[in-house]
Amino acid sequence: MTLRPEVEAWIEADICEPAELLRCMSVDTPRSIFPGRRIGSFDVGFEASLLVLDDNPLEDPAVLLAPQLGIKQGHMILREVHDIAE
Repeated sequence: MTLRPEVEAWIEADICEPAELLRCMSVDTPRSIFPGRRIGSFDVGFEASLLVLDDNPLEDPAVLLAPQLGIKQGHMILREVHDIAE
């Protein structure tokens, strides 16, 4: 299961600012799902997990749906993948 349907719905409905959507996807949701892990921040001691996007999600939230590179706990998991949900 992915967040894709929810993200698409939020983007289509334009119910929040892009910064709120980005925070929900990258900080709030992961911390809710994994409360014991140190995720959702670039602070020292946090996991090195991130997505590399083609553009600024604050200007175009749809880029969240097509990351180009994924790193989980310091290990590359995606490379030049244009749609991680399919």
